[in-house]
Amino acid sequence: CLFGSRSRLAQVAVGLSPLVRPELALAWLLVVGWIAWTRRRPPWIIVTSGVVANGAWLLFRAIYYADLFPTTFYLKCRTSPIQGLIYLHDTFGPYQLYLWLTFGLLALYLARSAGWEERAVTRTRFALLAVAFVMTAYVVAIGGDARHFRYLAFPVLLGAFAFGGLVEGQYRAWGWRPVPYLPALVGVGLALMAAGGHPRQVSEIPLYHLLPPGGGPPPDLAIVDGIADADLHRFHAELPPLSPWSAGDAIEMRPNYEAWRRDGGVDPPRSVNAEYLCWFHYRHFDEWSVHGFGLTDVVLARSRGDARPDDRPGHRMALLDRSREEAAILSRAGLPPRAGVYRAAVEAGAAPAWVRANLPVIELLEKKIYGPRDAWESLRLATHVAERVDLDAAPC
Repeated sequence: CLFGSRSRLAQVAVGLSPLVRPELALAWLLVVGWIAWTRRRPPWIIVTSGVVANGAWLLFRAIYYADLFPTTFYLKCRTSPIQGLIYLHDTFGPYQLYLWLTFGLLALYLARSAGWEERAVTRTRFALLAVAFVMTAYVVAIGGDARHFRYLAFPVLLGAFAFGGLVEGQYRAWGWRPVPYLPALVGVGLALMAAGGHPRQVSEIPLYHLLPPGGGPPPDLAIVDGIADADLHRFHAELPPLSPWSAGDAIEMRPNYEAWRRDGGVDPPRSVNAEYLCWFHYRHFDEWSVHGFGLTDVVLARSRGDARPDDRPGHRMALLDRSREEAAILSRAGLPPRAGVYRAAVEAGAAPAWVRANLPVIELLEKKIYGPRDAWESLRLATHVAERVDLDAAPC
């Protein structure tokens, strides 16, 4: 769309992009602003599709969940620029992206100063880089992610596209005749260079282990600066062995679940667990789950304080203890959970200090979770996005 595409499908795709990840609303705003400035008129298809689709989704969330954003948004959206810079280097370092960015900017400068391509094209390249920079700045501000490269995949690829065709354009501008197969050979060489890099968390090039007789994880996987490679999740010791070429059939629980229902499985479950590994919750579908890191828990996701040295982005060690305490409260009150369980625990002297200190906020969150509430009450509660459960607060 930035390069002037008139495709309505592409414009609608940009408008719908914030539904994929909330932070893509930044990219959407930048694209709308850029097109409106350069073409002297708003891109109405992008604006309309974005406002209608995302506005309708936010309205649905506000009425149904009494909240505007997913639970994980509150858990992960925290300011941590130092960790974010570490995450940036973790992504850029292994693949020589600093070097390629330098070469790309130099080539872009030469193309612009020498007039080797149309000014509008060069200007659009800068627009692509501007969007990539803003998205990168957002990732740095929130401290990145606990998994290598994932949160920077979009801006890195967008930045790569911004430099696309620069060398070829200069080649033609100089009047040189193309050498047969040279572009393909250069492309293969660049691909091999990229495949030859590997994350700091992996001891060898992962490509070695995709093919027989490997077909498994690299021999050494580690967490470096709080960041893990995806293989550490895929080949976790608690998981059944997974093939690098399958979609995860070894961990599919659907047949087990259907058999459990046929055999008269109890719903709601009778027991509560507070495990941190998502696979455990998936496997134990016959139990009520409180995620150990708060990924699916409204109360824990909105907590703050009680930081520990081994905390990672989205993985706060203090929440492991808090999740077990919350599971004990739910077990004591009986399933399914309902409004008032925290106050009942406080009045019975069975609530930990952090629950007693944050009871008003927790009861407000209970209204979001359990109700009762009508549409107007849900809309009112949806505006409460700043409430946080202070784990360091002392009870009155």
